[in-house]
Amino acid sequence: MQARLTGPASIHLKESYPMSENPKNTIPQCSSCGSENVLFDAYVAWDETTQTYEIVNVFDKGHYCQDCDGECSIDWEESD
Repeated sequence: MQARLTGPASIHLKESYPMSENPKNTIPQCSSCGSENVLFDAYVAWDETTQTYEIVNVFDKGHYCQDCDGECSIDWEESD
């Protein structure tokens, strides 16, 4: 199943992580180990019309690094 950013999802995502403050082509990394293998805590809602989940909010806290196996902070790094 594929999630899409549409409507309110794009607004909330921009509020949490404004692209104007991050360089183009950035990637989230764990601030402890530098891994890109990170998860974000978010709310999603089912859209009956599009038959997809839509992100309605990405939280500022609650990020998880799968390599560190624990909660982490996020650094936004430029990608190649």
